[in-house]
Amino acid sequence: MHEAKFDVVGVGHAIVDILANTTDAFLTEHAVAKGAMTLVDGFRAETLGRAMKNAIEASGGSAANTMVGIASFGGGAAFIGKVNDDRLGQVFAADIHKSGVHFDGTPAKGGAATPLLDSRGAFGAIESPQGAPAPVIVAGWGSATEPVEIVRVDPNAKTRTRLTDFGVAAAAALDWKPLDEFWFTTGRGRRIHSFVVRPPGFDPSRKYPLLVLIHGGHANMWRDSITLRWNYHLLASPGYVVLLTDYRGSTGYGEAFTLDILGDPLRGPAEDVNQAADEAIRRYPFIDATRQAAGGASYGGHLANWLEATTTRYRCLVSHAGLASLQGQWGTSDSIYHRELMMGAPFWEKPEVWRDQSPASHAPSFKTPMLLSVGENDYRVPVNNALEMYAVLQRMRVPSRLLVWPDENHWILKGENGRTFYREVHEWLARWLK
Repeated sequence: MHEAKFDVVGVGHAIVDILANTTDAFLTEHAVAKGAMTLVDGFRAETLGRAMKNAIEASGGSAANTMVGIASFGGGAAFIGKVNDDRLGQVFAADIHKSGVHFDGTPAKGGAATPLLDSRGAFGAIESPQGAPAPVIVAGWGSATEPVEIVRVDPNAKTRTRLTDFGVAAAAALDWKPLDEFWFTTGRGRRIHSFVVRPPGFDPSRKYPLLVLIHGGHANMWRDSITLRWNYHLLASPGYVVLLTDYRGSTGYGEAFTLDILGDPLRGPAEDVNQAADEAIRRYPFIDATRQAAGGASYGGHLANWLEATTTRYRCLVSHAGLASLQGQWGTSDSIYHRELMMGAPFWEKPEVWRDQSPASHAPSFKTPMLLSVGENDYRVPVNNALEMYAVLQRMRVPSRLLVWPDENHWILKGENGRTFYREVHEWLARWLK
């Protein structure tokens, strides 16, 4: 029986460091058991190499028969796959680096990756079916304007063929535009990538307000795919141009880029976001520079709160699950030690550093109308953060609105709550941008 399968789960820096620095069979075998890992961070080649070697040895095989493979393409995210199929002789990886997906094959015994397919959009659920007469990969594929369908990737012909069409007709009937993209170099010399989403009924001769959308993470990236938490086109639908920027600290651009926010968690990324907005306005004459708004959730909420504290360029802001102070977040979140690593020391050793990049510390600068949102069951960025931001905004007499979701956690997951959230966001933006 021939079978090859990629089951995808998320893996961060901590797990890769464990794999790279341990020979413990339980840790490494369970890290790669029955599937694959998605590396959403760029790691140094030597770190990945050690992780790969330890995982293979712990699973009792070699790259030739167990085929625990790794592909690293320019520091981008990649799949590590556990494949049991002697016919393939390769480890296949979908690299979600930068703006698209690069499907590559790497010899199981080592060697350079061979490009098989370049594609916009995003792949997932990658498998090689058993019993196939020739090497073939079946996966889910979609983009920001195309719901996920099952596709066949032929590694020999280097083609992608759609096998299902459940949502094709419905998607084609919608007036939504494929994402535009651009790169620019910041004042500090960093290369930054952004997507641009145009609204329905787009007319290049008109002027549209700009909504700067900030992703969470920070170890994350914007992708050319349909999302529910922040649906690009739904946010653009009232007539906004939406900007999606991978600020420093994002993944898919190499380890150094991801770790570039150590000691500078908010000021530096916000600088990239603001400069990306400047660049978008310069490049696209249909953006109205006098009508800008920004928003985000989780780390994007942290950054939205930082924008409240540091700039008045935006007419309004939206923050879901954003921190008010680094120390308050440290003391109440279910994940705290990474904050000490981020800041280089606990707050009692470097209090001024922690205070400096806490939005609430800059309360006298709060001027921008702000919509706050938080789930009452959020243990990652607990409700006290939103309550503190709201208290400061009210104390400074800044127009503000607070939404507390009693039955939600870090994400707004329930359908009717999601409908209400988007309605509130649209009404808030319309109030200040129209």
